[in-house]
Amino acid sequence: MKIIDNFLEDDFFNHIQELFTYQISYKYGQKSAPGEEGNIFMVAYLNIEEPLLKYIANKITMKTKSSFTGCYANLQFNGMSGDWHTDPGDFTAILMLSKTLEQGSGQFQIKTPKESVDFVSNRLVVFKANKKHRGLAPKEINVPRITLTFKSANS
Repeated sequence: MKIIDNFLEDDFFNHIQELFTYQISYKYGQKSAPGEEGNIFMVAYLNIEEPLLKYIANKITMKTKSSFTGCYANLQFNGMSGDWHTDPGDFTAILMLSKTLEQGSGQFQIKTPKESVDFVSNRLVVFKANKKHRGLAPKEINVPRITLTFKSANS
């Protein structure tokens, strides 16, 4: 797992944070593993070819040497934790978009070996997609946990 803090330049990050907090429409009904029992949260499916997203994907590629082919945003509130799951492709990159949460709130977790990453605004987490992982909901009430997720293709 690779963690990069302050991944995007401040002005650009503030613009992206505002966009994904107040202007993007999310759909309720997303599960970590579609078709299986589990908690429900919100998702916005995105076009990675849009200029802002392509810029972020290219920046991730320069740091990781992996190319990314798809992206979406997740929105969770208290009680909307994700469930353990794996992703298709080789790598997944998650950019933490909303405001930094209290320590231990909204953590990103990998099951084996057990690893937990606190939710820090503008933090990028890149990991092998075949590792079981989940995103915990925020402990705070009426405070969103928003992530922008990029998926790589299989090599």
